[in-house]
Amino acid sequence: MRIYRIGDIELDPGRGCIRCNGMERPLRQKTFQVLLYLVEQRDRLVTKEEMLNAVWNGVAVTDNVLAQSINDLRQVLGDDSRQPRFIKTIPRTGYRFIAPVEELEGTPARELSLIETHSLQVEIEEEIDTGPSRRSRPRQALWMAGGLLVAAGAFAGYGLMRKSEPAAARRTVAILYFENQSGDADLNWLREGLADMLITDLTQSPGLAVLGRPQLKALWARSGHGDAGPVGLPEAIEVAKRGQADTIVLGGYGRIGDKTRINAQLYDAASGKLVAAESLLAERPEQILTDIHLLSQRLAARLGANLGEGSPDRGLAGVMTGNLQAYRYYSLGVEQVQGLHNHEAIDLFQKAVDLDPQFAMAWARIGFVNMMYGTRVEQAKPYLEKAFRFSGRLTAKDRFYITAWYHFANLDFLQAIEQMQAMLAQYPTEVEGYLALARLLAGEVKREEALRVAQRGMAIDPEARDLYNLTAILYGELARREEALSAARRYVELAPEEPNAYDTLALVQMHFGEYDQAVESLHRALALKPGFEVARVHLGNWYFLRGRYRDALREFERYTQDSREGHDLLRGYSLIAWVRFRQGDAAGAAAELRKRSRLFSQSEGLWTLAAVETGVLGPGDFPPTPLPRASRGYRDPARVDYYWRARMALRNGRPKDALGLCEQAARQRVIFWEAEDYQD
Repeated sequence: MRIYRIGDIELDPGRGCIRCNGMERPLRQKTFQVLLYLVEQRDRLVTKEEMLNAVWNGVAVTDNVLAQSINDLRQVLGDDSRQPRFIKTIPRTGYRFIAPVEELEGTPARELSLIETHSLQVEIEEEIDTGPSRRSRPRQALWMAGGLLVAAGAFAGYGLMRKSEPAAARRTVAILYFENQSGDADLNWLREGLADMLITDLTQSPGLAVLGRPQLKALWARSGHGDAGPVGLPEAIEVAKRGQADTIVLGGYGRIGDKTRINAQLYDAASGKLVAAESLLAERPEQILTDIHLLSQRLAARLGANLGEGSPDRGLAGVMTGNLQAYRYYSLGVEQVQGLHNHEAIDLFQKAVDLDPQFAMAWARIGFVNMMYGTRVEQAKPYLEKAFRFSGRLTAKDRFYITAWYHFANLDFLQAIEQMQAMLAQYPTEVEGYLALARLLAGEVKREEALRVAQRGMAIDPEARDLYNLTAILYGELARREEALSAARRYVELAPEEPNAYDTLALVQMHFGEYDQAVESLHRALALKPGFEVARVHLGNWYFLRGRYRDALREFERYTQDSREGHDLLRGYSLIAWVRFRQGDAAGAAAELRKRSRLFSQSEGLWTLAAVETGVLGPGDFPPTPLPRASRGYRDPARVDYYWRARMALRNGRPKDALGLCEQAARQRVIFWEAEDYQD
């Protein structure tokens, strides 16, 4: 393998590293690729556009990302932009590598699929030190509402992670769905269930980076293959390539009387070569959960790793449940969450805990679904507290997630951020973690920081559509029009049958005044899913912003008729009241608000603003400052709360107070998904 020598610096493409005076220096994978491309094209100027296409391969990133990579390279190389020795900047055009380069023949090396693992860990650890303010607190068990304390031993080391030593690059494993070889429909759930069992077990190995179930599901969906039927090796290699995995696990299972045989094969993802095969025979169905740990240990050993917490009680039965039927309900519930069928998911998780009341992760999932998709995060706390009581039945990674969820449910957003940062330092390939952390940072109006985190997630999974959804909104809030539209369009490209993709694109288009394009996008979303209520609301907003109040009322009334949740009903009635107020019918708006006063305990947004403007509510009905709220992984923006307080102060002859409240409102997140943007 060719090695490039530049003075006392060596660039080794085979190992994906750079050495200075014989010492390896950490670099992110993309930054390394930027340097390699410049060296390979050293005889000419490389434009910014060419570099972005060559290294980021069409992923929507900004020039700032490339500029940051160049700055990182200058630091490693000891270069100076004013008097460059290595990389010369051609203003507004691109870059050229100017140092003499010697080409050597190096020793062939096994190519690592996660070269960036070490540098990602270092980068995230640095952000833990420089991120949100770290409030002083003891490293002990979390306090619980109502005086509940978790035993100190259960969470020692998990509350606030210390900075760890840089980890060596780990093998990345993609565990694909197993094939039901017996044709027994009752066993179909094991197709994903067995893969999830192995994922849970092998994730405990410090020597392995295992693609999580949500990422695996997304990668499989993108490959264009259906959920049923066997997984062939070519399809598995395609998924592994998309997930940057170097090892594949394929397998099958079948029933022989009461016995269940499970087979698993390890393949090298680059060559497709069979590396090893293992099998087990569970004498009874209920033994699958204990025997699968033995299979996991064998597979880990074949990969030159161990399970770390390798005793039998840390197998699946120890960290999840020993009840196969409970695990079946849990596995099916996770499928429902991934399909956004939240009521069905909660029912399945409830069945799981009915069978095993100590099934900690099932309790936690009920809390998570309530927190992310319900009406109030407080509903999540009792379920998360249940999970804490049985914290010995959790993997280390799940502890991080549940602790972050609990902080979020308690509206302690900075602590939730710290937990997610610590989790990513330990599990730097966890794409779902980058999404969760970016959402939390966005809620704290740390948009640039949130964008950097999202881009790290995209470096691991360049087709993570939820990250494009989030970045489109963040760029919109930052008034970066082209980047917002580019990210939204990329989301549509990745999810052409997903109505929410078109809805996000429509929001960005409306935000930047592209009304004709926005209404086309909304109609496309509703054509894909006529009952997609969010797009119905945004279509009503479109009519409202265009002054077509009668059409807006029609859409909002239809939305309200189709709504089941109290939060959705409140939103619909608030919109109807606000349109009537803007039509000049203050009495009709007030009547609408009074008629629906039973929902006022969930007051927010336009409901409160309309109630204030129509005189239904006055200063004495509210606390003096906004109370924090949260939903869907974000702190709810307080802009509207400060806005209507400012309007109230102005109307009551307190202009100085109104000015201060307006300044507070301007510091909050921009709102462009409602009928009002609260900008005036």
